[in-house]
Amino acid sequence: MVLLAHGVGSDSGTWEPAMPELAARGLRVLAPDLLGLGEAVPPRRPAIGHSLAPLADLLRDLLVALGLPGATIVGHSFGGAIAIWFAHHHPRHTQRLVLISSGGLGKGVHPILRAATLPGGYPVLRLAFNHRTDAILRAPALHRLLRLSPMAADNLVRASRVLADPVGRVGFVTSLRSVVRPSGQRASMVEGRVLDPRTPTMIIWSVADRIVPVAHAHALHQYLPGSRLELFPGASHVPYRRFPQRFATVLADFVTTTSPRSPGPQWASPQGDT
Repeated sequence: MVLLAHGVGSDSGTWEPAMPELAARGLRVLAPDLLGLGEAVPPRRPAIGHSLAPLADLLRDLLVALGLPGATIVGHSFGGAIAIWFAHHHPRHTQRLVLISSGGLGKGVHPILRAATLPGGYPVLRLAFNHRTDAILRAPALHRLLRLSPMAADNLVRASRVLADPVGRVGFVTSLRSVVRPSGQRASMVEGRVLDPRTPTMIIWSVADRIVPVAHAHALHQYLPGSRLELFPGASHVPYRRFPQRFATVLADFVTTTSPRSPGPQWASPQGDT
């Protein structure tokens, strides 16, 4: 089983280009919406419910509710930080770890995301993204005027749908502030020694990612010498969407050629599973 965790300002639909490719390669996949995004209900306490710990716990609860002993945890961007937290605190449910353009690995992040965490960030987002601007941003005429590729247009529409909704906008800002501050990302889970080298790990990144620098991928690969590093061409922050066939191929190969992490006493975490 492969569990996909999407990034901030997105929803499970982001995986749609890759889903049939993954299924064609024999992988069973779960792609839930995170709290307050897509079809998922918002948390009762947004400031807490959108942070890493409760989101990782809910993914663990999903596996338990479905009677699944564990999964290969795949996380993109903010979802990557959730996946790292999940693997650290719920090791018995983690068979493998796949990080795509992941957050939580270093300070570097695009200035726009840093700016969104400023005290005035939410009002600016409310002016830029609302139900009136959503109709404009969805218009094919605008996409043609801006000469957006089909994928870029789809990404714009997806972001607009999330941010135009008040619940989605709160989810975006609170999730972002839990891991990013105006000076950059809050912490490096490499420096915090959160990542366990015994967990089979694959790192996927675009060589010129504009959102989170590829230097984070190289640093993590050096820290985890047994990990796999797959670099995709271009500057996309969502390489699994731009190259869904290649993404499915490398993921299926990783799953079928690595042994899942075996649960045992040595994997117990005093803050997670015991």
